Amino acid sequence: MTNTTTTAAETPTAPSTTTTTTPQTDPLTATQARYAQERNKRTTRTGFSQYIPSLHTTDPWAPSPPPTQTTTQPPPLSPKTHTPILIIGAGLAGILTAIHLLKSALPATSFLILDAAGSFGGTWYWNRYPGLRCDTEASIYLPLLEETGYVPRERYVGGEEVRGYVELLVARYGLRSRAVFGVCVRGMRWREEEGVWGVDVERVRSDGDEDEESSSAKKFSITATIALVAPGILHAPKLPLIPNLSSFTNPSFHTSRWAYDITGGSPTNPSLTSLASKRVTIIGTGATAIQCIPFLARYAAQLTVLQRTPSAIDVRDNHALSPSTFTRDVATSPGWQRARQANFAAFMNKIHPPPEVNLVNDGWTRFPSYAALLGTPSSKFDGVNMETLQAHIAEMHELDFVRSERIRARVDSVVRDPGTAEVLKAWYPGWCKRPCFHDEYLDVFNRDNVEIIDVTRTPIVRAEADGLVLAAPPSSPAEEGAQQGERSIKTDILIHSTGFNATGMGTPSTRLGAPIIGRHGISLDEAWKLAPNTLHGVVAGGFPNLFFPGPLQAAAGPNFTFVIECLVEHAVGMAVGAAKKKGKRAAGEKGEGEAEAEKGTKGPEPEPEPELEIDGLTIEPTPEATAAWADRIARDAAHFACIAGCTPGYMNSEGAFDKEMSAEERAERAKGGMWAGGLMSFVEFLEGWRAEGSLEGLEVRRAGEVVRDG
Repeated sequence: MTNTTTTAAETPTAPSTTTTTTPQTDPLTATQARYAQERNKRTTRTGFSQYIPSLHTTDPWAPSPPPTQTTTQPPPLSPKTHTPILIIGAGLAGILTAIHLLKSALPATSFLILDAAGSFGGTWYWNRYPGLRCDTEASIYLPLLEETGYVPRERYVGGEEVRGYVELLVARYGLRSRAVFGVCVRGMRWREEEGVWGVDVERVRSDGDEDEESSSAKKFSITATIALVAPGILHAPKLPLIPNLSSFTNPSFHTSRWAYDITGGSPTNPSLTSLASKRVTIIGTGATAIQCIPFLARYAAQLTVLQRTPSAIDVRDNHALSPSTFTRDVATSPGWQRARQANFAAFMNKIHPPPEVNLVNDGWTRFPSYAALLGTPSSKFDGVNMETLQAHIAEMHELDFVRSERIRARVDSVVRDPGTAEVLKAWYPGWCKRPCFHDEYLDVFNRDNVEIIDVTRTPIVRAEADGLVLAAPPSSPAEEGAQQGERSIKTDILIHSTGFNATGMGTPSTRLGAPIIGRHGISLDEAWKLAPNTLHGVVAGGFPNLFFPGPLQAAAGPNFTFVIECLVEHAVGMAVGAAKKKGKRAAGEKGEGEAEAEKGTKGPEPEPEPELEIDGLTIEPTPEATAAWADRIARDAAHFACIAGCTPGYMNSEGAFDKEMSAEERAERAKGGMWAGGLMSFVEFLEGWRAEGSLEGLEVRRAGEVVRDG
């Protein structure tokens, strides 16, 4: 392998504090000094503005031609379309919402699912790059396994298997007849007089080209009584803001829109044979890149990897599963999946004492310091406040130090060149970036056709027609065709593995990519400018009948599907609970049959309970309830102080968490945090709220009549 930007003489070294400190300096203190040095190298004042929306917006997976109308599809959308419940997003959040609506005795005709993609799957629809694999054990990631009886083929399943399981769920619950694809939501506005959401939609060709429809036929509004916004956070790709990027004329694409017509291969057979004579450059070394880079290295003539921040790579230890071993070791008794998911969460949240058995027992559950990001009820302290804050931070760093040292030592044990190994080491606490697990990635950098470049030392200066220009390391001679102090990287194919625009810190409107206008013409982004205004992280004050699955003011966890299912189950429980609330009729007025029965005459046979009525319903949290919820979240915000000082990334909004703020601004920001007690304590709270049955904190109206007041 080659690594021209990190020769032995230029290998990054620990900060001067490491060599000049007194012998009394302990390793943890020296490591934290290195963390600060590396973070400062990567911190910019531009935050998210250092990125631009992806230029690669076409849908490479859409059926062509689009499927014809069949009985398995809903009627076409039109300006006359009204649905009691609109689910925006056909990923796992949207699918699970629909399933829980059906389980709540609502008919399939009560909801409609919209998505801009060509089919179900969400992030699993868009991402089909070579090496794609779930980093969470399939037994806890794939939802409803106990109901479907499905047995995953591997401990950590590949993307094709996840998509296949999505289709299994869709078929089992009959969801395809309720989904409309190739439709973008362009805006939403609450119509007070009608008590519905007006939803502006646009039909788009799934290949991104303009069709021959008139503008009025493509763009129109539909209505919905309840809207659940679940577009996900990993669907809108972003690119780095590279000067003159549009001047690059060779093929380029984002990993979430993988172009197999350029690389060769397919999602089911990722043999990238078209790269045999190609110089390939990939930007990024995050969770996606570490999975596709081994395939690029195997097939490309030359692979150049441009890295800002290395990922921390632990072992994956994947293996095949059989039905017999799965039944013996995993699906051991009724309720096994929920118990396993809860057990996983207990270890992720550092519950004390921990469960007797670590059921999943993988790199995640042996990572107790990740609780710095997720929350824990098991700090040494009774809550974290200003008096205990520094001790809490020290506790988390002590927990993390041993693990992070082991992972850095693993790099040295695999990568033969010391300079390259140093570039690949993660110098930040483990909770600062999503940890990665892979058994082949590090060995890639022992290959002669692979070069890794640290762009914190040699930044990208601009793009050219046939490559990228980087600043050369100090004292390096200029290469032919480049100015003094620059280096030209010629590339035949440029791949962006640079993540996604919408982060967990955005509003539902931000993630949707469209304005949401509530009462009095106020937008959701404006209403949440200082802090979110929710009850339980799923419904917002000032935006009636608008639901969303967190994540702000809710709990989090690395097993995204379990978190999402708990949140959409709660949102559906709120809506269905509100629909069961009656007006004066339920408060004491008796019908004719009931009056006759009281007189001793035989009335009519009791009729089956009528279907729940959604239309005419208005659900909204009270100002008192949202204020109390925000205060509850803010009360424990100090627990997450460990995120301050992290290397820039989506976990800390590219370093924005560390900017100077007034005390008032910090107090407001604290209200937009997460539940600090860990996922299962949050789930138990939600379940208790639903079981109590009074819908505390919600105002419910039926055709204008208040049937539940806070």
